[in-house]
Amino acid sequence: MLGHFSTDGYLLDSGWLAYLLETADPLLKNPSSVNDLSFYAHHVSPHLFLFGVPFARLLDLNGFEILATHEAVFFGLFAAAVLWGAYVNGGWLFMALAFLSAVSIGAASNILLQAAGYPHYEIAMLSVTALALVAWEKGWRRLFLVCVVWLPLIREDGGFYAAFVGVASWLIAEPDRRARDRTMLLALLFGGVAVSAASMVLKSQMFPGFDAFESNFAGQSWSHLSWRFVADRAYAAVTNPNIVPVLLGCCVLAWFDVRYAAGLALLPLFLLHVLSVRDEHGHFTLYFALPWLLPAVIWMVLLARRRGLGSGSLAEAVTIVVCAIAMTAPAQAAAGIQTNFWYVVPWSFERPILRLEDMRTFARRTHRTFASGGPSGALPCASVGVAALIPNDLHPREVIDPNVGVSECGTVLLMAGDMHSAAIGAELETRQFHRVDEFEAVQLWMRLDALPEAAASGRAPAR
Repeated sequence: MLGHFSTDGYLLDSGWLAYLLETADPLLKNPSSVNDLSFYAHHVSPHLFLFGVPFARLLDLNGFEILATHEAVFFGLFAAAVLWGAYVNGGWLFMALAFLSAVSIGAASNILLQAAGYPHYEIAMLSVTALALVAWEKGWRRLFLVCVVWLPLIREDGGFYAAFVGVASWLIAEPDRRARDRTMLLALLFGGVAVSAASMVLKSQMFPGFDAFESNFAGQSWSHLSWRFVADRAYAAVTNPNIVPVLLGCCVLAWFDVRYAAGLALLPLFLLHVLSVRDEHGHFTLYFALPWLLPAVIWMVLLARRRGLGSGSLAEAVTIVVCAIAMTAPAQAAAGIQTNFWYVVPWSFERPILRLEDMRTFARRTHRTFASGGPSGALPCASVGVAALIPNDLHPREVIDPNVGVSECGTVLLMAGDMHSAAIGAELETRQFHRVDEFEAVQLWMRLDALPEAAASGRAPAR
């Protein structure tokens, strides 16, 4: 995370989230470079305030450090939940196979590394859902209660995930326990749905300005849908190397016990993504594939219980190992699958960690120097990497859109290495901009014809 902000950060969404975590504002006011709304207009997520406030107010961490801590905590929590769910005292070979499967799913799956490559807070939803499933299975009722209460705080659809926990726990339960726990799990099902529905209504009434469902899924009243569109998306899903091992695993393991397919209770969510107007959702890129790991969590929980009861077989364990390894980034890299994200692991060690606070100070001071209009009234612009550092110092027009370019800019703060830096740098040279100052990875560029004007006004950089 710190390497990310040092060289290739971006405003949407890591810089945005880091700002929200650092400000510790219960109303989650968005930075000026995004819009003038509350984050609650986008997603109802008290989780961001509740997680950020102790680190910002008590430990005085900056947003980059808090977001890095958030990712570390919840990626680690998911791995711990899977390992806990897989634990059973059932013979060394069986235990070794279960451990290998758990590590593959919880720490090395390509889906996880794909999400890590685009830092976001949705990993919390996956981790807390997985922990709730395991806590219920292990009989840790207080921890289970904390998880199901926390889920709706992460995002407005968290209640639906709590409902899934209730449905999945009931589906995989033993017959005697299923009858005993039916009332509580049904209450969780209906309560979770009701809480999410209420959260969505509350969001639309109290925090208007952005329709997340329309933007992310429905588009213009689902007008984007056609038979060809649905067929293409469905084909992409069933041939996705992240998804194929999950679907095959559920089908093959159901031969041993149909409850192994309980994770497919998430099919309505997956179908909603397939029909989404956005390609990122429909093709399960970025962090949108994370829910596909929950069926695999159920495999581990059910395998451990069946082995403990004496009914689990070595063939089941081997099947899970094969599917789990097929989900890993190293296996997909070895197989030559182009969409593998194994590079995220060495990348995280290779990228330099620069002096982020000093970079932010330099960027903020430099931008404010030219914020009065800049040479000839042109905009003081910034690339997305710089915008991630100073999101509340910029106006949306000042964040460079690579499709528009720098034609309206008089000065440009460019982060060397961010996603558009090569294209922007080439355009700057073409338009006769000159790099006149820099600090770490942040560069200040000015038009050559504006340098005398800037010097006369006293705004020329002095370093």
